Amino acid sequence: MILGEALVCRHLGRDWRWARGQRQREEYISILNAFIDKKDSYYSIHQIAQMGVGEGKPIGQWYGTQHSGPGSKEAGSV
Repeated sequence: MILGEALVCRHLGRDWRWARGQRQREEYISILNAFIDKKDSYYSIHQIAQMGVGEGKPIGQWYGTQHSGPGSKEAGSV
């Protein structure tokens, strides 16, 4: 959630707010799509799990901040 908020602030500005019933900006839709639960979304649980496998962490094992932080950095460089 923090990463999503950072991306919204960076691309839409700190004053941007979601408004019900209004068409959302394309940048916002792109940010949402990065987190959708699909294998090809940059920040999906699938990507995080696969990066963990690459680091020797089996899927289903707890990922603490020491594992998820570097994985998020790697996902962002894709």
